[in-house]
Amino acid sequence: MKKIFLLFGLAILSACSSNIDDDEPEVLTPAEISVEVDYFNYEIDTEAMTTLMEYRMTFYNESDFDIEGYPQIYIGQEGVEDFSVTTQRYNGENPCNYLSANSSCTQEFSELRTYDEGDLQAGSGEIPVLTLVDIQYRILEEHR
Repeated sequence: MKKIFLLFGLAILSACSSNIDDDEPEVLTPAEISVEVDYFNYEIDTEAMTTLMEYRMTFYNESDFDIEGYPQIYIGQEGVEDFSVTTQRYNGENPCNYLSANSSCTQEFSELRTYDEGDLQAGSGEIPVLTLVDIQYRILEEHR
């Protein structure tokens, strides 16, 4: 009797394991996030000794599921190829940390800063001009 039960158990296990092997793993399509830069502006006022950085960008979740993440903005210095600063600047809370399926989110930033002699570039005595290099949306979690 024990042999019959053991053979019956082995037959069920082998049948179950063969079904698992036949199943194809589900291939998930990655999230589709795009960005549109509405504007990017960097101004230097040498008389007032201030810089103004402002931008507005819109992120689009073109996927059929919600996304959690954050925008990552790369700022470079004009004339310097290997220089890039990563920033997640925003005024107040980040409005784009959650993107619903097939939706968009606009992030705006504006900052007026005063500079002093220590901020001037060595040699030229000027404030470095900053440029927008790249924007990426870093996905932390997909809600499928």
